[in-house]
Amino acid sequence: GSDVEQALNASRQPDLEMLWKGLKSTIKDENILVLCEADFIQKELKEAGIDAEIRPLPLDSGLYLPKPFPATFTVGVYAPQGEQAADRYNIQFMFDIARSMPDVQFIFFGNNRPQEIGNVKFVGWLPIQEVIDQCSALIRITSHDGLPISPIEFILSGRPVITNVPMKYAEIVPIKEFNEDEYAMGRELIIQKLRGFEKNGYNKNDLAINYYKDILDPQKFKDRMYAFLREGK
Repeated sequence: GSDVEQALNASRQPDLEMLWKGLKSTIKDENILVLCEADFIQKELKEAGIDAEIRPLPLDSGLYLPKPFPATFTVGVYAPQGEQAADRYNIQFMFDIARSMPDVQFIFFGNNRPQEIGNVKFVGWLPIQEVIDQCSALIRITSHDGLPISPIEFILSGRPVITNVPMKYAEIVPIKEFNEDEYAMGRELIIQKLRGFEKNGYNKNDLAINYYKDILDPQKFKDRMYAFLREGK
């Protein structure tokens, strides 16, 4: 996601116009294969003048199995540290949602300072399965993303995912412009969805699990890449 975002930002800057044109010419003239993870990224690249083939990164889905939910309804949020990460992952927005639901426990993971602030528990860096086992759902609202792995890991583990990335079998909250109006709309919609999960529970989605097992299958990835190396396709 960040690779494509940087490339698209460069394509829009007049002082980088010649560099961008040179990059596209090199890709075409040298017959360079550009890979991306999902159809929505492929579309973004196409609009910028780059043709790409979809090759989702492999994931050993056998490591993730549906498990019972924690006794207390708990929401997971990926919250890495750093100013750029705070903007990319909308950490303050996530914190605002948590403060709007003081009776619900939130786990912010991917940071390096374990601490608790009200109903938000910063757990630092933990193996993702330990995080998933403690969570009932995941929220991930980013300024730009590819096909994110952690939401897929949650889905494979039978957890619902709320995101603004147009990935299949997730609950989509259409925040794109990151302005005050969209945040207000997104906050209410996210809270509504979380309250629904809390009240009604969530049944694992076998269609979703099988879909991601299939497209991220490591052997299929190897076969596709070796086919390209052998045959140029």
